[in-house]
Amino acid sequence: DRLKLVGIHAEVESEPVPRTKLHRLVVYAPQFEAMAHSERQGVVWRIVEQTLSPDEQMRISMILTLTPKEAAGD
Repeated sequence: DRLKLVGIHAEVESEPVPRTKLHRLVVYAPQFEAMAHSERQGVVWRIVEQTLSPDEQMRISMILTLTPKEAAGD
């Protein structure tokens, strides 16, 4: 798992976007607490670019990067 290689222990969820071939991803990680949203996105998208083909990348509609607290609404 590439996120673990950069010190991020994450849970990733994928949800299909209805009536499309796209997916929404949510990446939950406590380590995101120390990062700005733009930094979180940069780390995750760099990993996506390194691990998925361009066609697979085009099937991602969005990636949310949240801490467990943010996901819980705290």
